[in-house]
Amino acid sequence: MDFISSLKVEDKSVTITWYKESTVIRESSDVKITFDGTVTRLSISKCKVTHSATYKCVAKNEFGEDESTAILTVKKKKDEDEEEVSITKNI
Repeated sequence: MDFISSLKVEDKSVTITWYKESTVIRESSDVKITFDGTVTRLSISKCKVTHSATYKCVAKNEFGEDESTAILTVKKKKDEDEEEVSITKNI
């Protein structure tokens, strides 16, 4: 599952912070964060029901900050061990 957010203009001085609810997300073996100055990506491998939450990306520089949020819902499929992933609402 990938969340992608982009700037209108490249700015490598921008600080990107990703949140799950109000908790800052840190990289781990299942979570990767990238930013190339224009596009930031939060990648979650092996997405599970416990990943269901509101996610927020905050971009900040010396002129201010902006944010983008989305709600991720992960549900167990009936009669299967697999999980179904969907973004139910972009805010």
